[in-house]
Amino acid sequence: MANDDEGEKEQKKQAREPRPIIQGQVLLDYDQAARFLGLPSRQALADLKRRGNAPRHTQVGRRTMWSPADMIDWADQLRRATPILRPDCAPRNVLPQGRRRGRPSVRFRQAKKK
Repeated sequence: MANDDEGEKEQKKQAREPRPIIQGQVLLDYDQAARFLGLPSRQALADLKRRGNAPRHTQVGRRTMWSPADMIDWADQLRRATPILRPDCAPRNVLPQGRRRGRPSVRFRQAKKK
């Protein structure tokens, strides 16, 4: 009787622990997909899905599953292209020398009128 209780406790403990991602696995559940993407929790993935920003998913009955290939494609689409800066070109976000952002000062406007 005691061995049965210990066996049941061990099974419940294993059921609570997240399963490792198996290489070559076709579909991943919420926990595995969140770990695969490096998200802090399954709720973060659920929020992305609710907003429509998550990778493509598959409904298997009531379960939501993700393909690792779809998640990699989704992450690649989010990656931004790094601009190549040539030494003879100044970056576009740098303002010319002496120009200031915002409304011109009174002194600048008076000097411009003269």
